[in-house]
Amino acid sequence: MYVVPLKSDKIETKDGVIFTVLSFTNYREKGPAVYVEHTTGVPSDAVYFFDIIKINGKAVEYVPGPKVFRAAGALERRYQLPQNNDVITWRAETGSTDIVVTGLKLHKKSELAKGLFIIGHEKDSEEKVFVRLAAITDLKRDIGNDMFSRDKFLKYYDDYRGSR
Repeated sequence: MYVVPLKSDKIETKDGVIFTVLSFTNYREKGPAVYVEHTTGVPSDAVYFFDIIKINGKAVEYVPGPKVFRAAGALERRYQLPQNNDVITWRAETGSTDIVVTGLKLHKKSELAKGLFIIGHEKDSEEKVFVRLAAITDLKRDIGNDMFSRDKFLKYYDDYRGSR
């Protein structure tokens, strides 16, 4: 399951310190990070993704290429990100288009305002398509059946939307 740290999540770092996430910071010097509440004895106000080993008590593995996390089990979320084999409908230049999700990717450092992308392909094509969260209009899960509310989903993942 692909996840990203969200506001109010409890994260644990490699050195065993637990923080509460305040927000995603875009990029810092060494990659993506989250702002965290100050903890006595720890002067930093940000934690890099590569230092995070748990989110809300679940073990996670940082995947450096797409810059997201793979959770070792189901991570409790009000709204889950699109996962592999889910089908999203998005607003393309030619109208609404469906793609099969093959992954997620956080923006590149040179594209700070782009946010989190959903990667996929149309059903009859293998050509990669990159879709910003704000372009998603519907989501059909491959496994599970949660109802999709675009407005609530975008509000929940607001830090990862990129510029509007």
